[in-house]
Amino acid sequence: MDKKIKLLVIGLGVLAAISLLIAFQLNIINGKLQVRKDAIEQELAQVSKDNDKLLKQISAALEKNRSFTSQLQESEAKGKGLQDEISRIKERLDLTSKERDSLVDKIQGLIDEKKKIQEDLEVAKGKKGSKMEASAAGTATSVYAPTSSQEAFWAEVLRQKASAELELENVKSQLKEITFRADELMRAKSTTEMELKSAAQAKDDLERRASYNEKLANSLSEDLVREKNDKDALMAQINKVKEDNAQMRLRIQDLESTKATLYRKLDSLEQERNAIRKKLGETESVVSERVDQIVKIKNDLGEIRSKGMPAVVPGSRTVELAPIIVHGSQDSSKPTLTGRVLSINKQNEFVVVDLGENAGVKIGDRFSIYRSDKFIASTEVIMMRKDISAADIKETAVNEEIKTGDVAKLVN
Repeated sequence: MDKKIKLLVIGLGVLAAISLLIAFQLNIINGKLQVRKDAIEQELAQVSKDNDKLLKQISAALEKNRSFTSQLQESEAKGKGLQDEISRIKERLDLTSKERDSLVDKIQGLIDEKKKIQEDLEVAKGKKGSKMEASAAGTATSVYAPTSSQEAFWAEVLRQKASAELELENVKSQLKEITFRADELMRAKSTTEMELKSAAQAKDDLERRASYNEKLANSLSEDLVREKNDKDALMAQINKVKEDNAQMRLRIQDLESTKATLYRKLDSLEQERNAIRKKLGETESVVSERVDQIVKIKNDLGEIRSKGMPAVVPGSRTVELAPIIVHGSQDSSKPTLTGRVLSINKQNEFVVVDLGENAGVKIGDRFSIYRSDKFIASTEVIMMRKDISAADIKETAVNEEIKTGDVAKLVN
């Protein structure tokens, strides 16, 4: 009974400790989930801010791209106009070059004609005399003396030549300026293309980052939903555990009341056990006295049997023996009596069993001693009282000995 109560108390303590441990772990898990939820919400807020910032940057980049595109279109239109102007200037330059070549050819022809006339004059001078030299000189002077129409022609030729050269210089300077402007426009176009390419790359990077952030936001949203579901499931589990704890508390209260009842019963049982122990002590003292008497009687009987004398104790006039009742054969139909060995006297080889006259035990009955259904020894009753009997040990199993508390079964 004490062992059952101790086991029950230990079980209650273990259940209470397990309940407290589960509640503590659930509180820790709930705190961790709350912290993780707050961190995810902060991260989502930061991702939203970054996403808005990236969208603004993408809008600015697109606006800049549109501006670059419009500037590039204007530059291309200007470049096309400059190309047309360069083409026109080249055509004029080619025409001017042709005119210049024609004028140069004319001038060269006039120079050749002049050289030829001079050669003819020199030949004529050699053939004629000195007189003729004067007339030839006069003639030559008259021949080569330029007229007003020739002077006007040559003046016009020189003026056209100067004008053509001036125009050619102007065309060259314009061509250089146009070439310089074209180079500047090409450089600006290259710079614009590079900026546009950089803007396109930045746009691609921003789009990739936006896509990544969107995927990250979706993943975080899924994680948040999953965490929320896990939290709901955990809260349901916590509620269930709380309900189980409430039921456990009720059971603990019931067990506490049962425990109190058991303690009261235990106290009463302890009192009964003390009373039984006291009674047992008294019984053992009586049994010891009776055993001493039995030993003395047994010794006296031995002496009497050895001497063949009547059963008279020396020093006494009469011998009052304990009443010994001898009966016939036992009824085989009566149930087997079972008792316990109260004490063992190894010196005189007899035991005391808690069965006596009230149980129907007779002198000469035999008890078989068992321990857990194992045969230990065989005894024979030599003396009895109302509640106890003394029995000689007749035989013992090999390597076995009788112990207090062994079962004594009456052999029918």
